[in-house]
Amino acid sequence: MEIKEQPKLRFNGVDFIHVSFDAAKEYDRESNVNIRIEPSVFYPNNSPNLFNILMDVSLSSESFFNMKISAVGYFELEEELSDQERRGCVNANAPAIMFPYIRSFISTLTANLGNVIELLRIPTQFFRGEIKEIIVPDNKGQSI
Repeated sequence: MEIKEQPKLRFNGVDFIHVSFDAAKEYDRESNVNIRIEPSVFYPNNSPNLFNILMDVSLSSESFFNMKISAVGYFELEEELSDQERRGCVNANAPAIMFPYIRSFISTLTANLGNVIELLRIPTQFFRGEIKEIIVPDNKGQSI
């Protein structure tokens, strides 16, 4: 069996570009927290080795609180790959690399909100399938 070497993927950090939190009343510990995670990818036209993951995360608990976070992760492949290989690497690895930073951010934020809400610990997430691509007309290589 031949073992193929994985392309080298470099994570260059994450920026939290939007955070909102609204509380209607003090959180009830017995209430379920709903989480929705929507990753998408942006490929700059003039940089075939760079891409960004935009991750929109929504957390809510019936009539207690709503939280929305948008974060951008910056990634670089060390070698040029075919579109199929690049998409495979992006879909399989990038959201999983970025998500622990989002989990940590949510835990830190909720820990510092006092009695409004208890510390939220988001479980590990598994990302499967094709990530939606963000296409910006005439993006001139700009990153999101």
